[in-house]
Amino acid sequence: MEGQKLIFLPFFFKELRDKSALHYESIPALNWGNTKNDTYELSNRYHFVWKTQNMPTGGIYPIKQDVHEYIKNFVNENRISKVTKGPQKITAYIGVDSQNYLSYTRFVAIIALYVERNGAHLLISRSDLPKIYDYRYKLLREIDVLGELARNFKDFFNSIDVEFELHADLNNSANHKSNGVVEEATNYIKYLGFNLKIKDESFAATHAADYFCK
Repeated sequence: MEGQKLIFLPFFFKELRDKSALHYESIPALNWGNTKNDTYELSNRYHFVWKTQNMPTGGIYPIKQDVHEYIKNFVNENRISKVTKGPQKITAYIGVDSQNYLSYTRFVAIIALYVERNGAHLLISRSDLPKIYDYRYKLLREIDVLGELARNFKDFFNSIDVEFELHADLNNSANHKSNGVVEEATNYIKYLGFNLKIKDESFAATHAADYFCK
């Protein structure tokens, strides 16, 4: 019986890989939008369910209101230091990372609301897609998720006077495989109108999002 299981495993993984290739064959890694009836459209491709980390327990719990209202309330409550009574700058750091599991790829998006000299409050969204075997494609899908978040939150963050940065788990060093997508990823984010931070300046992706992928 044990021998039969071992013989079966290669076929099982081949089937998963074949299904993955077929599923993603017609889905571009980056969403460049399309033109319909002479109108350019850049639609959303992802659904985000936001949760927050409860400290000091470390547990993750769904937020009970619209994410924009949640962030707005947090910002209003923390603009003034409860200790010094002076103003505190709040910056949003948005990061995305992903991790492959047996039959799916988990994507984690992070919005880290950093309060000057008081640490960060994290919002976390996890979503699972059919497993992505192609490493380059997976990295570019992380950038695609990041770009969608930037597009959707840009006007909101501007309206509450909060600066934000986009962080990607990419490394420009020739010794790292992700080096091969840095230029394409950076150009795509610039095409959307934003700048991209990579290692060693992308802690929202390399530390926070990476941690919650596990």
